[in-house]
This record gives sequence, C-alpha cells and structure tokens, in this order.
Amino acid sequence: MNREQELKLRTEEFDRQRQKDVEEAKRRNTLAGKTRYYGDVMKHSLPKMPHNAGELPSYLELLIICLLCTKSRQKFSPNCLYHL
Repeated sequence: MNREQELKLRTEEFDRQRQKDVEEAKRRNTLAGKTRYYGDVMKHSLPKMPHNAGELPSYLELLIICLLCTKSRQKFSPNCLYHL
C-alpha cells in the first residue's frame, strides 16, 4: 500500500468516526437518550430496593438522605450510611 492510499483510508476512517460521533450526540440529546443516561446514573449510585415490605421505610429514608447528599453537592453526607 502506498502513502496516498494509506492517507485516503485514514481520511475516510476519520470521516466515518466524525459522522458516528455526530449521530451519537444527536441520540444523547433526545428525551430517550437523556432518560437512559439519568436512569443509568440512578441505577449505579443508589442502593437496591428491598424485597421485604418491612424494610421499605428505612430504604426510603436512606434514599432521601442520599438524594439530599448529592443535591447539596457534597461528595458524601455524614448522615448517608450508604456512602460510608
């Protein structure tokens, strides 16, 4: 392969990657894309919901503390036992 062909292939690859990035940005800016993103953030940052109904009040209390912890922009709240 000579230099001209190699340069042409790299240019085409760059153009394809740029087009792919533009399409991905459009997909992320849709309502579905934003919902998926924030759903994934919530899934990975909050504790799992208990199956036992008796544990539900303590879970909701923990959830409120965790949300207040993140809303106040602190890394971790001293009251948030989940993040200890």
